[in-house]
Amino acid sequence: MKKMKVGAGIFGIILIGMVLAGTFLVASAIIKMASVGYIVGYQGLQAEFNSVYYKGYWYDSTHTGPNSQITYWSKQKATAAEFFDRLNLDPDHSTEYLPNLCASQAPVVLDESAEPKVWIWRVKTGEEIQKGENETHTWTTLIEVFKEFQMMRYKAEWSMNLWLSGPAGEAYPDQSRAWRDAQIWIRLVPKDFVYFKDNPEQVFFSPSLIQLKDIDWYSFKESKDQETPDSTISKYQDLIPKAEGETLGIFYSRGGYPVEVERTLISYEGRILDPEIFRDEYWVKISVLEYKPYSWFEWGGLLGWGWKYPSVKLKFLVHIFVVGQWTVRLEKGDIVELKEHETLASPPTIITSFLDAINQWLADPFNKLALAFFFFIVIVLVLLVFTPLGSVLATALGRRIVERKPESRKGAQS
Repeated sequence: MKKMKVGAGIFGIILIGMVLAGTFLVASAIIKMASVGYIVGYQGLQAEFNSVYYKGYWYDSTHTGPNSQITYWSKQKATAAEFFDRLNLDPDHSTEYLPNLCASQAPVVLDESAEPKVWIWRVKTGEEIQKGENETHTWTTLIEVFKEFQMMRYKAEWSMNLWLSGPAGEAYPDQSRAWRDAQIWIRLVPKDFVYFKDNPEQVFFSPSLIQLKDIDWYSFKESKDQETPDSTISKYQDLIPKAEGETLGIFYSRGGYPVEVERTLISYEGRILDPEIFRDEYWVKISVLEYKPYSWFEWGGLLGWGWKYPSVKLKFLVHIFVVGQWTVRLEKGDIVELKEHETLASPPTIITSFLDAINQWLADPFNKLALAFFFFIVIVLVLLVFTPLGSVLATALGRRIVERKPESRKGAQS
């Protein structure tokens, strides 16, 4: 009897091992068959302060002068030239003449409360002959080939702060302390932030509108940390944009001509999209027509001069377009409704991919029934091996076998 119990236990362990191995193989197959393609990357637009065009010279991180048009400083380089995530440029003396032109920014942030506007269309691009055969005959099927596009327009926000900074000497009350006719050029690099689940052939990203929605003016004297709201200082400043509702031109290249990105994209609805309208980078500029400290003489200059530096905070509405492209093949005459392709807001992990594959597999009712039967078998095996129920059943089965042996022998003798 003891040997019988041991045998039953070993048999149960072998069965459980087989079941677990089968489960692993099935799960691997499910993941492999149900896996989908994803676009990976970062969200939104990466904006960087690339350069400043001033008096015929492009200042950037590698070009800091000298600028021959600054006659009083023609043989010297800029005393401050920081670019990329911030801007800090002083093209001349560090304590005299022009104050430092400075800027900082917050990253582009999607407006989660605004649903994207969606366009979907399909354009026929050709036909194919598809051949089939079996043991008895062959046949051909006419297949129509389409390009399918899904275009989405997302809303986002982007903000920046532009100010002047410097010591008292750079705020002296004369005209040499004013920035005039300068251009701040900002490079925009599209980053993936929408992930299609059904593996498009191509995905394009593009900014299409950058519109000023809010502007606030401040001023400070020696420390920007002590700035206070000051709407009156705006009377002495002139920027583009300066009024709410004004838009920034979008350029394909620095110093080029603006392009109508949004209008062009929408015009392609119902047509084959031209990928040439998309770029790896875009450009916008802030025009500094006049930006200067507000300064005055105290008691006719007997007590020196007073001053305050301007600081302006700009908030923009940004439209970002995302376009996915697929090739679709349909049997001629089939009518398949256009449906929106499912997207995710973040790239999937191994766990989310696995769960997504399981959900797709369980969508089949037969698979649900098979899974329920599988768990029933596992529960029965566990009860048989690890509970007294298994020993009882094994004992009963052994007795039944022993009882049947004499009966079979009697039958043989008769």
